[in-house]
Amino acid sequence: MDIKSNVFKFFLVFLLSFIFMISSCSKPSEDKELASKKISETTQAEPAKVETPATVATKSEPPAPEAPQPEEPEPPAPKPVLPTPEPIKPKVPEQPVSPKPTKESSLIDVITMKNPAYPEHKKGIVLFTHKKHIEDYEISCGQCHHDKDGTPLNDLKENDKVDPCISCHAKPGQAPRPKDKKKLSHKEKLEYHAEALHENCIKCHKKHNKQNDTKAAPSTCSKCHPKRS
Repeated sequence: MDIKSNVFKFFLVFLLSFIFMISSCSKPSEDKELASKKISETTQAEPAKVETPATVATKSEPPAPEAPQPEEPEPPAPKPVLPTPEPIKPKVPEQPVSPKPTKESSLIDVITMKNPAYPEHKKGIVLFTHKKHIEDYEISCGQCHHDKDGTPLNDLKENDKVDPCISCHAKPGQAPRPKDKKKLSHKEKLEYHAEALHENCIKCHKKHNKQNDTKAAPSTCSKCHPKRS
């Protein structure tokens, strides 16, 4: 019995070890088949990527920095609108202007200062250049002619009627200068015709000479009164 039992045990151990060896040999082939199936599936799903030199260089080199974008230039400021200059007109030489024809003046040219109120003239008769005093010397009417209150008649026009000086300064000749009498006032002196004329003319002539530093305007007896013939 002992021999048979030992043989049976030996045979059983041998059989089990053989089965184990077979099973261990069959598993690697199955694993390989599964691995090959997975590889084939992945190759079918994703095509193999072939690395080119360009891709290899791209992988090895760091990415280049982005080039800065050029800034957009600011729009130019609008130019100020300048006014259009007016065209320069050429200068035309001035033509001599001929004087306009005027009406002949009705002013009295020369007044002979001979008054019938005087019975006799002791000195030569004065010739008063009336027109010349007005037009050349620009003496206004009011500088000689005035009313009874002494107010100048500045509004006189040609051909206006005026009273002669003797109508107010009614006493012919000069005021008397007696040594034994009281001196006459200025108003009393002007009652005499010659005193009024002398004051008007001589006073104006002296003022003109002083202002213009000249002796052109006569202010003495001989310069106004001509010698009697």
